[in-house]
Amino acid sequence: GKFAAELDLHVMGRPAKKLSIYLDETLRRIGEPRNFESAREANFNRFDHRLDIGLRLRPGGGRLSFRLGFHNELLYFEATDLANGDRTANGPKTQIRWRFRDRMGLLVRYQYLKYYHFCCADVGEGRNEDSDQHKVLGGFAGQLGERWALQALGGWGWGFYKDDVNGPDHKNFLLESGVSFFPKPGAELRLSA
Repeated sequence: GKFAAELDLHVMGRPAKKLSIYLDETLRRIGEPRNFESAREANFNRFDHRLDIGLRLRPGGGRLSFRLGFHNELLYFEATDLANGDRTANGPKTQIRWRFRDRMGLLVRYQYLKYYHFCCADVGEGRNEDSDQHKVLGGFAGQLGERWALQALGGWGWGFYKDDVNGPDHKNFLLESGVSFFPKPGAELRLSA
């Protein structure tokens, strides 16, 4: 019974054969109760915006490609008691991919995001701390046969909370994986984690 909507925009232009420009925008209005018994006023209703914009360069024959882009996020909760969750994140992202077969490649990704939370001026007074987040991932992405595709990436993530005197910085192994099945042209079934 809660209103939800999603708008996705994906645009890629090729002004030159070796250069592409891309833009990915996702804007969601998510309506979600806090728990099963919650009244309509007690909710996690929020707006979630994510934007990626950048360039892809394919020098030579196109086996090697470079992406350089910018990522922006905005999360805004409608309930005033959840305002300490309102935040934005901005930063560059890059990818290097080497295609060793027609639809298979090895890739390395790096992303940096600066998180800024809109609430609370005083550290230690309920503020979700601002942080610098780094991610490095590498692995395989490609099509296996006519109907299957696989992505398997592993790496490391660091989170530095400059103003948080109570908590340790986050450092941990990261894994992104996904498998896709294409039962017919124009249809895809995907499982990812």
